[in-house]
Amino acid sequence: MLAAFTLASCTMTGNGVLPSPSPPETPISSPVDPPSPSAGEPTDDVFVPEDFDWGEFPPKSFENLKDLADPVFPETVLTYTLESSSPSSSLSIGSYVDPAAVATMQASVYSSPFIYKTIVEGLVGPEYHGRPVCGRPESSPEQVTCVMIGQLGVLSVVTPAPLPIEDVATFTEAIYDLL
Repeated sequence: MLAAFTLASCTMTGNGVLPSPSPPETPISSPVDPPSPSAGEPTDDVFVPEDFDWGEFPPKSFENLKDLADPVFPETVLTYTLESSSPSSSLSIGSYVDPAAVATMQASVYSSPFIYKTIVEGLVGPEYHGRPVCGRPESSPEQVTCVMIGQLGVLSVVTPAPLPIEDVATFTEAIYDLL
């Protein structure tokens, strides 16, 4: 027995007439935007420092955090003078030198607060020294690194030469207050 097809439901090909595919049985739904949060509810794009896992050495305080979004390195910090700076959107670096003490400090401001935990976890024997957490990097135990959190950013100070941790911590607090 021969099936009867109407031309409306057929497709013409070079080899003859074929039935057209039937439409899907279930309609394809378009993506729906998720509901907006109500006033007062947290959103995914809002960083709440108290809710973040900071590891074993969380910042001492989340009050009065410096805005580190667009850091401008001061010309002098204590006895150190700004030798060079390189600002960028994700990492800004200021290099400082104290000719009398033959010492240098490198201040780095990262645009993400999440680097804080990574830096601290990379230190051997991290400890609080005032407000910053300081220690010696596993990869360079002759150096000292101190770190402090800001609003949506992190200040890290590294000295390439062996200096007392207290000196680096003092410099870190001083530059943080000036940024």
